[in-house]
Amino acid sequence: MSAYLASQLRESSPYLADQGWRQVAKLMEAAADEIEHLRARVHELEMASSGSVQHGRRRIRLSR
Repeated sequence: MSAYLASQLRESSPYLADQGWRQVAKLMEAAADEIEHLRARVHELEMASSGSVQHGRRRIRLSR
């Protein structure tokens, strides 16, 4: 869902900028960036807590 929200924010921002709402459009793009950043960070933390690492598309389990 967060990927969908970020995508929608990015897709909507040019229309707002065209209507003169440039500052709002910039804020929406910044919000989309933040959503993507936080989603990636949550994924990193989840991987770290599970004792595995991501290598490309493969997940490698670390022994403890």
